[in-house]
Amino acid sequence: MPIWYAFEKQFASPSTLATIYAVTYLVSVVLELPTGALADLIGRKYIVCLGYLIQGGSWIFISQSQNVWWLWIGYSISQVGFTFVSGANTALLYDTLKELKKESIFNVIQSKNELVYRIGITLAGFTGGYIFIVNQRLPYVLVGVATIIAAIITWFEIEPHIDSEKFTLKNYIKQTRIGFQELWKTTYIRDFSFYYISVGGITWYYLFFLLNVFMTDVGFNPVHRGWITAVNSMLVAFVALMVTRHKLLSRNATYIFFPIVMLFGFLFAPFLTSLAATISLFLIYLAGITRFIFLDQYANEEFDSKYRATAISALNMAISFVYFLLSFSMNPILTRWGSGWVMFTLGVITLFTTVPSTIILLRKKVS
Repeated sequence: MPIWYAFEKQFASPSTLATIYAVTYLVSVVLELPTGALADLIGRKYIVCLGYLIQGGSWIFISQSQNVWWLWIGYSISQVGFTFVSGANTALLYDTLKELKKESIFNVIQSKNELVYRIGITLAGFTGGYIFIVNQRLPYVLVGVATIIAAIITWFEIEPHIDSEKFTLKNYIKQTRIGFQELWKTTYIRDFSFYYISVGGITWYYLFFLLNVFMTDVGFNPVHRGWITAVNSMLVAFVALMVTRHKLLSRNATYIFFPIVMLFGFLFAPFLTSLAATISLFLIYLAGITRFIFLDQYANEEFDSKYRATAISALNMAISFVYFLLSFSMNPILTRWGSGWVMFTLGVITLFTTVPSTIILLRKKVS
């Protein structure tokens, strides 16, 4: 929703909000791997369903905020729900397709799912600003209700057959350990994991926090932010669907795509007018969202089904940790110079992390 920043800024300053998101995000760092292992052992759909229920309740709780402590509590609860869903939902989809011998179209299915999701985001973007003007708490309530409905739908999904072990504490610890080791079982997946984490960590910080701050700083009001979010959502979904359906990017081209888009989106941000800023907003939005479609396909191809949710959760845990580090390290820049220079700094970080990891991947022959 494009209005969250306007609502939550009533209770805390931008730097305080960044601290809240960073500290509560530590929940993801701590619980991401254990919940992924739990999903592999007892069933992905049950864990995803529980996660959605927790998240739905947290958004309704945040909607009733009276002071900053409501945000602290609400986002802590939300992150618990997030860790239950994260990793397990991707593993559920991929292994369902694998059981049907259709895992090769995972990215196409993901892009179609993204299109449906982005249509929802578009409708929310168009209407969110207006709903916010009528009642500032109602958008959060609607998101909470929609998330709870998603939990009910998930309950009726069919769990694919996975050769998992009986749940015991010993097997749970073993599952967590082996699932984490999936990230470096070959030199390729080790190098790919670092690339994935650098792209995911930087763009997730932007999507989760900096996006709305930057839109506010360049002068867009809640209605403008809603329209920009809606248009970007549809454009990104359309681009992703066309690329996956017509196979327009090879693996190597995909690797190159992300650092180029990120560099152009970040480095020029402090010098852009409001109109030019919309291009920057679109570019980073494109990189941040298509990461789930393009790169998740390659990641899932490398992971064993038995440990898939655990391995994906390990990747997400690392991304959460990067988000945590960025939130605190970027705070002084945000406070003193504004979000445009934070984006410039993210561009420099991209230059020294994502670009080298891209070069390493391109030099190595993928087995």
